[in-house]
Amino acid sequence: MSQDNVKMVFKLGGEQVDLRVQKDDEPYFSDARKELEIRMNALSAKYAAHAHTKKLLISLAVESMVNCLKASEKYHRLRHEIENRLTDLQTKSDS
Repeated sequence: MSQDNVKMVFKLGGEQVDLRVQKDDEPYFSDARKELEIRMNALSAKYAAHAHTKKLLISLAVESMVNCLKASEKYHRLRHEIENRLTDLQTKSDS
């Protein structure tokens, strides 16, 4: 393992995955692990009688991707609005 990488262990739904991540990214992976555990526990409690671990993990992956896409969309809308406001300010200051 490179000195710039650290090992992280994710345990979700009885499955264990060992990841090697860049040391600078470790806090993000640590936060993600906590959030995933919380969400997996909630999904397990809600669907335990109807879903197997694989289905729960797939649900978790889909939810995560949807949340990522929503955040990206919000970021692009915000960026567009900021650019418009900066353009307006520049136009006002030029006149």
